Amino acid sequence: MERPNLIGERWLQCRLSKGMFSDEVLATYPAQGKFVWCDFVPLEKVVGNMGETGALKVKVVGKDGDKYATVVPTSYSDLIFVAEQDLLDQP
Repeated sequence: MERPNLIGERWLQCRLSKGMFSDEVLATYPAQGKFVWCDFVPLEKVVGNMGETGALKVKVVGKDGDKYATVVPTSYSDLIFVAEQDLLDQP
């Protein structure tokens, strides 16, 4: 199976919620509607206010015209399908 190509680092729009600890945030994607992915991420990987739409630093890979974000670090280094309009060059 062909591996995805690294596109680069971008910011993924997501909903930010308070984490269990002071140095983490619960990020939920997408920011609105039924969630596809959520996990606790380090506070230094996000910008924005808790309870609102913010942005999470991700590495973006592409395969067959689709884009995926790898969210590092998480427990499983999740690879999630993302919409282009949810990716930002700047937060």
